[in-house]
Amino acid sequence: MIQISINLLKYIIFIINCNSRIKNIKPISDLRNYTTVINEVTYGNRVYLTRNGHGQCAIIDMKELDELGLLNRDCITVTGKTIGEN
Repeated sequence: MIQISINLLKYIIFIINCNSRIKNIKPISDLRNYTTVINEVTYGNRVYLTRNGHGQCAIIDMKELDELGLLNRDCITVTGKTIGEN
């Protein structure tokens, strides 16, 4: 039987949780490779952009914005339809 101390078990859980919370932080100059940055944005995986080491912007999936209640579904898009219709 393997004996593991409670502290070791807590430490392992802490490490697993820390790795799942690592943010995707990039300098704003990475937008030169726009397609690469946009491909990294998925539901729950935002891309944070920094300028001179300070947080500047975030790119977030629109479905996530909608679920957070931060998306106005009545806005007209370039297609002439509202966001809610698309």
